[in-house]
Amino acid sequence: MTPAPASGTGRLPRSELVHLAALFNAGRHAEMQAAAEKATRRCPGDGIAWKALGTALQVQGKDGLEALRRAVQLLPADAEARANLGSLLMGRGELDAAVSVLQAALAIDPRLAPAHCNLGDALAQQGDAVAAEA
Repeated sequence: MTPAPASGTGRLPRSELVHLAALFNAGRHAEMQAAAEKATRRCPGDGIAWKALGTALQVQGKDGLEALRRAVQLLPADAEARANLGSLLMGRGELDAAVSVLQAALAIDPRLAPAHCNLGDALAQQGDAVAAEA
């Protein structure tokens, strides 16, 4: 696979995506963040790079909101990106937005267990025990 074009309009090579995933799986989140930041500068239209950056920031307790919003914008069919954004919004106390985003994630992939769990938690925090249980 050839490297992404210098113009920043291309996609990350598979080897870089594999490297980002390996850093995540190894718990090397700060390194993942640095690699994802470089990737988003080089390929700002690559939603997976933004998803990786948002995830790296989120797992370190940093603000990944803008990165995950960008990922969702660039990856309209990616349920996991939406679930990550919903989780982040929940953590910020933005429950209405979290519920909406998590419901959108589940509309894409109804089997996504973390989205179900977080949606139930968000609904419970809103005081809707019946919907949360469902």
